[in-house]
Amino acid sequence: MGLRFLSLRDVLDRLTISRSLLYELIKDPVQPFPAPIHIGRRSVWVENEVESYMRAVLSTARR
Repeated sequence: MGLRFLSLRDVLDRLTISRSLLYELIKDPVQPFPAPIHIGRRSVWVENEVESYMRAVLSTARR
């Protein structure tokens, strides 16, 4: 499987959170959300990094 980039809208839809909460999560000192990478003027996220974060949050919540 190849790498896939996600737009801000894609990330917000997957996490079902607001834009402001996403940027708070990126700054979280305990379990930070992956920071975006910049392609030109656009910010995108690496899909497998987003999914890894989601699995980690789920694992922490299920303990």
